[in-house]
Amino acid sequence: MIRIRPEARYNYDFDKFKNDNISFVGAKAQIWIEKEFTQNMKARIVLQDSALWGGEKGSIIGIDTANDNTRQSVGIREAWVESKELIGAVTLQVGRQILKYGDERLVGALEWNNVGRSFNGFRLKIDKELFSTHAWIMIVGEQDSDVAGNSTNLGKRNSFPIQYNCPPNSFSSSTCTLTTELSKQQQGDATFTGFYNTFKPSDLLHIDAYYIGLYKKWLPQNNSTILLLPNPETIPRDSRYDQLHTFGFRLSNKTTPDKKAKIPFDFSIEYAIQNGKNGLNVTPNWDILNTNVSTVDPLTGKTVTNSIYKEKQSYDAYAFAFDIGYTIGPFRFGGIYDIGSGDPNRKDGKVATFSNLFHSNHGFFGEADQVSWVNMVGKSVNFTWDGGKFGKLKIAYWIIDKQKRQDGWYDVTGNLKEGASTESATNERFKDPYVQSEKGALDQRGVITLGKNLFREIDMIYSFEYNHILWSFGGSWIFAGDAVRRKLNDDSIYPEFRKTNFLPQAQFGYLMMTVQF
Repeated sequence: MIRIRPEARYNYDFDKFKNDNISFVGAKAQIWIEKEFTQNMKARIVLQDSALWGGEKGSIIGIDTANDNTRQSVGIREAWVESKELIGAVTLQVGRQILKYGDERLVGALEWNNVGRSFNGFRLKIDKELFSTHAWIMIVGEQDSDVAGNSTNLGKRNSFPIQYNCPPNSFSSSTCTLTTELSKQQQGDATFTGFYNTFKPSDLLHIDAYYIGLYKKWLPQNNSTILLLPNPETIPRDSRYDQLHTFGFRLSNKTTPDKKAKIPFDFSIEYAIQNGKNGLNVTPNWDILNTNVSTVDPLTGKTVTNSIYKEKQSYDAYAFAFDIGYTIGPFRFGGIYDIGSGDPNRKDGKVATFSNLFHSNHGFFGEADQVSWVNMVGKSVNFTWDGGKFGKLKIAYWIIDKQKRQDGWYDVTGNLKEGASTESATNERFKDPYVQSEKGALDQRGVITLGKNLFREIDMIYSFEYNHILWSFGGSWIFAGDAVRRKLNDDSIYPEFRKTNFLPQAQFGYLMMTVQF
């Protein structure tokens, strides 16, 4: 398989004063080897080259594929061995493998991306006519290097790499500063597990029930208070684990391998909840007096303030998706309603912001990839024409709002877009909305000033096959809403210090060429 896709994005931050327009050509090439040793034993290796044209140092003189400084190389997308009927009906698949389940909203291959997603681990499978059960354990983080030359990027390289700087001729330790070279929180081992079950009572209905677990270990904070003072936290960071549990179900009549229904009416419903503990201790909600204790660091002279009372921060989030359509001849008319929960107060004991996990988000919430299944309410109507050899045309209209105005805007990867929309991290319900300053309210705005709508989007995609090449053209027009406008035209900043200016429109376009062989 060879795929080449030029892309262009214009004004994705909706700021007239910043030039964030980008265009590039991405390419992906794959070749695979699959060998069936016996009826019950099979192995597969997929080699993949993912490239950004012109992105290497040698590109300008034409040796970007053969110089010492290149960062891009052929990699292994898949490398697994499968043993069928290992124990009864159980099949074992071991190695680097692609996971994709349901509509790929939480576990997907991310094939739109030029790199894609795969995991290293073990998977047990039972696939029958009326049901299938898959269970897996994947290693997504390893803090320890091996003894043969493979080193990890996680874990502690040096426990306390610090610098202690004092002004010349100073006899007071309070004027000295301590600088750390590593961030305070270092990620250690991480494991991704799952138990996914599909019941198949008929060709008109499949029922999925699943559990997905993501467990992360965090190593000690690297700061002076750990070096010199007793750890003020109730539980040291090195004994904390971030444990995110996701439970969900999915109902759908799109039962064919290409996710289509066998009748004109099609639907898909999915609901998921998340709970667990993230390993952090925060000030409890009931401590309205904010009872604190202060300690002076004997090395730097700085005062460290911590709350006396603590509670463990826990996950409490949910997501919902409903996709419905009706086909009349070559035409399909559809509608979509999505919710990903947000958090009205990101400093309290509950994390209500949904985690999108290992998704394949492209196309679920618009073609422009402006948002993920996190703190959002998405509504869409769409129209598809399937003209057979003349190609396929799809037009969609989206409205994307925040589920909680106080929470932020999360991009297609699920990460917070800091400073991109109005926020109130601690739910400032009674804050004076008319106070101005040089820097503004930042993420502590009064709730009354928060916007709801992120953007509206119009998408158009046309694809067809010609001369053994699958061609696809796509374009999106995005119109930002009040949550973005109120941030960029920020009334909490003195006008003379304002460095942003709202420009409401953004565009996205691509041309994709794919050859399968």
